[in-house]
Amino acid sequence: MKVEEGFGVLNCVTETTIPEQRSFDGITFPLVLSPAGCSGEERADFWNGWIREHLGTIEDLLLKHGAILFRNFPFDTATEFDEFAKSFGYKERTLLEGVIIRKHRFGNIVTTTEAPSGALISFHHELSQRIDHPTNVFFYCEIAAVEGGETPIALSSVIYRRMAELEPELVERMEREPLRYVTAIPPRDLPHLIAGRSWRYFFDADDKEEAETKARAAGYDVEWLADGWMKVITPGHPGIRFDRRTGQKIWFNLIEASTNSWRETQGGQTVAAVFPNGDAVSGRAFDAMRRTAEESAVYFRWQCKDVLLVDNRTVEHKRAKYFVPPRSHLVCLYDDRHGPLSVCE
Repeated sequence: MKVEEGFGVLNCVTETTIPEQRSFDGITFPLVLSPAGCSGEERADFWNGWIREHLGTIEDLLLKHGAILFRNFPFDTATEFDEFAKSFGYKERTLLEGVIIRKHRFGNIVTTTEAPSGALISFHHELSQRIDHPTNVFFYCEIAAVEGGETPIALSSVIYRRMAELEPELVERMEREPLRYVTAIPPRDLPHLIAGRSWRYFFDADDKEEAETKARAAGYDVEWLADGWMKVITPGHPGIRFDRRTGQKIWFNLIEASTNSWRETQGGQTVAAVFPNGDAVSGRAFDAMRRTAEESAVYFRWQCKDVLLVDNRTVEHKRAKYFVPPRSHLVCLYDDRHGPLSVCE
C-alpha cells in the first residue's frame, strides 16, 4: 500500500495510529507501522528481506518523522530483534562506553539501563558528547512494565526553535562556544544511580593515578572528592548542531543529563554545564529547557515485541522515572550512510 504521498509503495505494511501520537509542523510523530496481511509475515526473517527491499523508503520516512514504531511484528526474541536491526545494513556501534550501567547480551545488543524505578534519566541523544555520535538507535521491548516505564521521545529541532524564543542569548552563545559538563564519577559501580559506572570502568584504570593521567590526556579537568569520588569537567562539546539533510539546527547537548546526575550525587541546585570561561548555564535557562522538552515529548505505552527506530540526530529520548516491574528493554546503535550532525559554523 502507499503509506504516504511522495514516498512510494510499501507493500505488506499499513500505517496505524496510537493515542499518544502528536503532530509537529503537520508531521505525525512518531510514525507507526504494522503488518498488513502478506503471506509469510508471521516469520521474523520475512521482515529482514522486506527491509532490504524497501530500505530507501524507510530511510525517507525516518528522516521526515524522526522515529518509526514497528508494532505487532513477529520479533519474539532478542535474536530476532538483532537480525532485524542488522538487516538495515548499517555499521554497528557499541554502547558499553560511558557511565551508565548496562548488561551486555550479545553482539552490540545491551540493556537500556539497570537503574531501578525512581532513578531519573534525562532527555538525551546517545553519545551526544562525541562528534562521531551514532546516527540510529533501535529499541526493543522484551517485557513491558505493568505501569509506567515509557521511553519518551522529543524532536530536538522543535526544542531548539522554542529555546531560541525563550533564551535567545543563551542559544546564540551556544552556537558560538562549546559547553563543558561537570560530573562526579564514583569509585565503584553503583547500580542504583543512572550514571553509576566507576571511574575505574570509565577510564579503564586500576588506581587514581592512572585514572587522572588518562582523564587529563583526554582533556578533562580533574578534582578528587571525599570517599574516592572523581569530579571531572569534560572537554568542550558543541551544544547545538546542524543537520545537513534538512538545514535545521538541532538541540544536541547534555545540559539536563549532566545537571541531574550532579544533583543526584552531590546535591544542591548547580547547573552542571559551563562555557569555556567558566560561566554556568543559568538555572532559569535550565528550567526553560526542561519544560520545553517535556512539552514537546511523546509518552507512548510500550507493547511486548515493539521495535522503535529513532534517528539519533534529530530525536532525543529518556526513560519515564517510575514504573511497576518487571521491565526489560534492549537497545543497539548503528551508523547509516549519511553520517553524524555537523558543528554549527
